[in-house]
Amino acid sequence: MSFEKAKTYTAEFDCPPLRTPCNQVPDGPLCGNGDIGVAAAAVPERGLVDFYLGKNDIWNSLSVGETPGMRGYGFLRFLCRTGFADFRARQRIDTAELEITLSGPEGEWKTTCAVLRGTNLILNEITAVRGALHIEPELFHTHRDETASEIRKTAVIYGRKAYEAQGCDWPCEAVSITVLPERNGLCLDLEEGQSVTVATVLHTSQEGDGRRLCEQELENLTEEKLPVLRKAHEAWWRDFWEESSISVPEEPLAERYWYLSHYLMACCCQSGKFAPGLFGNWVTTDFPAWCGDYHLNYNYEAPWWGLYSSNHISATEPYDRPLLEYMRKSELAARRKLGCGGLYTLVGIGPRGLRTAALETEDGKDDINYWGQKSNASYAALNMLMRFYYTYDRDYTIETAYPYLERAADFWLDYLEWDGERYVIRNDCIHESPSPDGSGDTNPILSLGLIRALFQGLIDICDVFGLKSWKRERWCHVLKYISRFPEMERNGRTVFRLSEKGMDWNNGNSLAIQHVFPAGCIGLGSPEPLLRTALNTFEEMDRWDDYNAFATYFPAGVRLGVSSGEIMRHLNEQLQGHGMTNGFIFYGGGGIECCSTVPVTLNEMLMQSHEGVIRLFPVWNLKKEAAFRKLRAYGAFLVSAAAESGAVGDVEIISEKGRDCTVEFPEKVTAAVQNGTGKEIGRFEGARFTFPTKAGERYRIVLL
Repeated sequence: MSFEKAKTYTAEFDCPPLRTPCNQVPDGPLCGNGDIGVAAAAVPERGLVDFYLGKNDIWNSLSVGETPGMRGYGFLRFLCRTGFADFRARQRIDTAELEITLSGPEGEWKTTCAVLRGTNLILNEITAVRGALHIEPELFHTHRDETASEIRKTAVIYGRKAYEAQGCDWPCEAVSITVLPERNGLCLDLEEGQSVTVATVLHTSQEGDGRRLCEQELENLTEEKLPVLRKAHEAWWRDFWEESSISVPEEPLAERYWYLSHYLMACCCQSGKFAPGLFGNWVTTDFPAWCGDYHLNYNYEAPWWGLYSSNHISATEPYDRPLLEYMRKSELAARRKLGCGGLYTLVGIGPRGLRTAALETEDGKDDINYWGQKSNASYAALNMLMRFYYTYDRDYTIETAYPYLERAADFWLDYLEWDGERYVIRNDCIHESPSPDGSGDTNPILSLGLIRALFQGLIDICDVFGLKSWKRERWCHVLKYISRFPEMERNGRTVFRLSEKGMDWNNGNSLAIQHVFPAGCIGLGSPEPLLRTALNTFEEMDRWDDYNAFATYFPAGVRLGVSSGEIMRHLNEQLQGHGMTNGFIFYGGGGIECCSTVPVTLNEMLMQSHEGVIRLFPVWNLKKEAAFRKLRAYGAFLVSAAAESGAVGDVEIISEKGRDCTVEFPEKVTAAVQNGTGKEIGRFEGARFTFPTKAGERYRIVLL
């Protein structure tokens, strides 16, 4: 179902890109294999097509000054000196292929580009559709502060780009080899109807000897093996799309961006590789905005949120690596700067322990890099907690997540102040706005939410996996006595205050509601007064059009039960105003962070589970047809259901870990629960009921 849906969402372009290259998100057709990304551009009247090559592990680690950050590699240009009047392009999200066509009175040619999954191979198949062609391939580097060279031989183009100057934390060398058909030399001469394939391999020193790796991959690229690699590539994408699907036919624009958003994340995320930065692997210049880094006060965390509930867990594998690599520096900073244990982390970091924001004040202090915020390490912990709750994966949780989570909590155990009645957070900025004297806010609402999520998560992990910790008693004490969310009166009603003392309100961003989402501290099951205050705050904020709020404001509204009509009206407005043809949703800032908004918003409208209850269609107008397949729920359940003609139909649930399953329907039902063999294991009446499950078993809830 999902693979067939993906076929329908091919992106069609009828004019050349205007923002490629750029220092943020390109607007042209995009593809990638989870590590290498390709962004296409063209100038038809000059007869050229450019493919900008990026890779998640090309970084300048020069940690002195303002220069560290992610870098582009360069672009492969195909030049036909005949001018063309028309440009057309297709971005196929079912197979991650790009098709670029230039046409005019004198001829027409097409190039199809793909980065094959499981390889470092970029293939360009060039076809003379009408008329003969003479095409000249060239490789250009984006460069300014690095060593760059290009060596051309018969039928081969070598490229090298390196960051290895004195002061680099670690050297980074990127090497490419482009192989042309031997008979053409360094140009491509094609008769009408003829096609040729140009192969490019790109490796970096992060993977080993880049030059040797390129040579080995090309040596193994035989005529017999290429179809096998193509078939494996297509199979990978088919499997990806079959992991989950949704169908909301009366909301075609939102459904389209659900699929496009997942496509972009799949193109720039791959297990075992570096994590993508702010703009994915489509970095087309040497100076991407904000260093193209990992911004930890929501930007880095946000892109992955939709992958968890959409059952694309393998795509989230790269997330943890830079956080774990930076732990040692976070621990040193906590001890030296604040006299605390645990983790105190910069706003901006990179891979391999790289600090990307190396600004210093006149007195030599670098506190500006923290922007007064003590919460960055805990914000990063939310994604680990989501993966735990969605999968109950013991190995991942204990070996990868738990050590980080525990150290993030250790910070607060030292930093929190006990005033005799409660725990208080002092000098912690809710926005990036420290006072001139360096002081921050008291009890910022986001940190209060993150602490609750973090400490409860640690307790749950210990309970589920039988872990023993002498800190448990302290975690429980903090949860019991942590300060309440601050409140105030605004326009005659009670709303959340941004901090108890300090900043009270701000007309930008969504920090007043991020303890709802992504922290998950308030939901449909919360006490009515707390839920009412959250709704009042949401309405007072009115942040439907705020690029720093897009990733969190819409999902928070769903978790608070804001009507589906209001949410969809505003969501469609944002997609119409800010959605790009290639799937990016661009506001002038940010990047792949916006890839989570549509998936999370729709998923949570169709099913919510963060409170331990699988709520079916909790914020959906049942008069509108909707269906979903294999969305992932807390408790390690895969859920499939449909709604039609005002009612919910039968439900299928796969239990991965054998936990008790609690389901809630929009209204009272009479239902029989059957196991995988069709045997009835219980009958229930009411809107909510619980039944036991076995690991690996499939269950069906049949409405009677």
